[in-house]
Amino acid sequence: MGKIGKPTWTALGCTCLAVGTAGAVIPVIPTVPLYMATAFCLAKGSNRLHTWFTNSGFHRRHLKPFMESKSMPLRSKAVVLTGVTALMVAGFLLMDGLLIPRIIMASVWVFHLWYFIFCIKTAPAHASNADRAIR
Repeated sequence: MGKIGKPTWTALGCTCLAVGTAGAVIPVIPTVPLYMATAFCLAKGSNRLHTWFTNSGFHRRHLKPFMESKSMPLRSKAVVLTGVTALMVAGFLLMDGLLIPRIIMASVWVFHLWYFIFCIKTAPAHASNADRAIR
């Protein structure tokens, strides 16, 4: 298999960014992993786009601390879980009369809660203050 060229990495990074951004509105699309893939692909494809993305507020507030310490401040976890829960409740209510999609939505929500609570470490309180200084 040959090397992947910079235009291909850039296109893949932009695609991950677009799909990840859609995940902010569509509850079943995982935003954070796609944004992490965006950072990886843009780093290989375009220095300018990579710099732009890593200087964005979302990256500095949520991804950078997570990527450095594999943990999130409690406040960030709460913000993400609150947003996901609100969007999933809205989707659940809009699926009136559709049992299987509602079961899938509820299962994704339960998995999301389980993952954030038990798999992502909660950063110490001082990390939360550093997070505020970044803004």
